[in-house]
Amino acid sequence: MGLDRFEYGFPDPQEEDLKELCACTYEWCNNPIYFGEINWQFDGEWFCSSACLAKYLGATEYEAF
Repeated sequence: MGLDRFEYGFPDPQEEDLKELCACTYEWCNNPIYFGEINWQFDGEWFCSSACLAKYLGATEYEAF
């Protein structure tokens, strides 16, 4: 049995289960939001993407000339 810490290495954080914080606030999405991911917070609400945040705020798509 070796006492060298490099023989086994440090624990891999990717082996841990993902920690779900909440679901996306946008009503047509509801994707889970996990700790450590890039998320957007607006007025105390959490969104999984900038697109969901924009849609929540009433943004619409239109075609330019």
